[in-house]
Amino acid sequence: MKHKEFILSPIEQILEDAANVTKLLNKRIETFPLNDYIMKSIFLEMTGFQEQKFKCIAWDIATENFEFRLYFLREHANSFFSNYDEKNKLYKKLKKILGESFKLSNIEKDSILEEARNKIESILGKSNIKDWNNRDYQVFINEIGSEINSDKIALDNKLLNDDIMTIYERLYLNRNRLAHNTPSYQQNLPKFQIIEDEKFGYSNYFVWFYILIIIDRIMINLYKKIECVKLFL
Repeated sequence: MKHKEFILSPIEQILEDAANVTKLLNKRIETFPLNDYIMKSIFLEMTGFQEQKFKCIAWDIATENFEFRLYFLREHANSFFSNYDEKNKLYKKLKKILGESFKLSNIEKDSILEEARNKIESILGKSNIKDWNNRDYQVFINEIGSEINSDKIALDNKLLNDDIMTIYERLYLNRNRLAHNTPSYQQNLPKFQIIEDEKFGYSNYFVWFYILIIIDRIMINLYKKIECVKLFL
């Protein structure tokens, strides 16, 4: 299993690398112009990391489990695992393979949520990244608990519930804009009505990082469970 080490590696290591790099910078106003560039770089690296992890999980299982291989070739051979539907299809298929042997309790899901929040706080809480984006960071810290709870993740037939899926869709939209550099040539700015209707998490990198960490933890849990029941070795 060539991909195992990567699959089990936590996605927040990208945040740790970014926080360590920015420690070399002072916190005076002249460093603020770096923020946009650094946040975009972290975000693109994290989304790319997660897309590759989903691919590696699928490839590893397809290598050993021939029934899954047929499904994989039919449904995911050309998948990039960047949008929610592709991620959710793989999540549901792995849950179906495992059956009742994979069902996260609310206590386990609460632990995932708490760990994801603690990771962001411990890594970014005293960093330049937090200081450059203090308003968004405070919104994340103060509201995340009431907006995302254990009833909204790792459901029986959904990776995320509709509320969190909507935030992920905005995350994915921004991923596409940055990956294809459309802001450099698109002139169609958002309408005022769209800006006024902005909801929690629609344009907050800290919320997006949080959701990416949650998805990462769920998939690592699934992968470990598949190993434990020896569906492939």
